[in-house]
Amino acid sequence: VQLVLDHLPPRYSRALEWKYLEELSVDEIAARMQCTPKAAESLLTRARDAFRDAFDAIRKAAHEVNS
Repeated sequence: VQLVLDHLPPRYSRALEWKYLEELSVDEIAARMQCTPKAAESLLTRARDAFRDAFDAIRKAAHEVNS
């Protein structure tokens, strides 16, 4: 998980870490990012999508190496 977070754009990784590791609310994330809660929600959606894509790519690459 940390490997994927390290390869995401910094705004994405920070938002995901704040949401899922620090358990901050969307309002708290918005305040830290100096944006509206709606913008923070959109950012989290894009960050989750990017995380999922990167995680799947790493998992696929690892599977190919082990096959």
